[in-house]
Amino acid sequence: MTEFLSSLHPKMVHFPVALLFTAGLLELLFLIIRKRFISDAALLLLCIGVFTSVAALVTGEQAALQARELMQSTSPGYQHYLLEIERHEDSATIVVWVFTLLLILRGWLFIKIRVRKQTISSLSYLKVIIVLLTIAGMYFLYQAGDLGGRLVYKYGIGTELFKKGVNPQDTLGTE
Repeated sequence: MTEFLSSLHPKMVHFPVALLFTAGLLELLFLIIRKRFISDAALLLLCIGVFTSVAALVTGEQAALQARELMQSTSPGYQHYLLEIERHEDSATIVVWVFTLLLILRGWLFIKIRVRKQTISSLSYLKVIIVLLTIAGMYFLYQAGDLGGRLVYKYGIGTELFKKGVNPQDTLGTE
């Protein structure tokens, strides 16, 4: 089961990256262009993005577990990559927490404005918090994606070479 979930991670991770980043951009765009449909689109993408980010986190945990097991059974040269994996995991976990909190706040704001008919000006403190969380979430999203890309494309973690115990650094310049 670990191998199956681990294999889903690279396929799954692109959804929350695209959805959450676009939701963040729409959230910031809403500050400039005060159109309700932009805010609604941001909320919808945020909702879907949070659910897919949880799936990416679960499959990522399995991928990290599999990578650690392979590192222990193969070359000790991989040991220094463990720190990179942990940094990637930490960033991804922060992404899920920040955007989940953002979803809760946005949902509460949605209820306050649409159901209870409060004005946005009476909730301006909440919009400031939402904007700051959006910027923080987008930063950690970028960081998690950058670290994940480096793990795969620079170090070969999760590739067939990695599974065979070949250090990708050893294959540089052999072609």
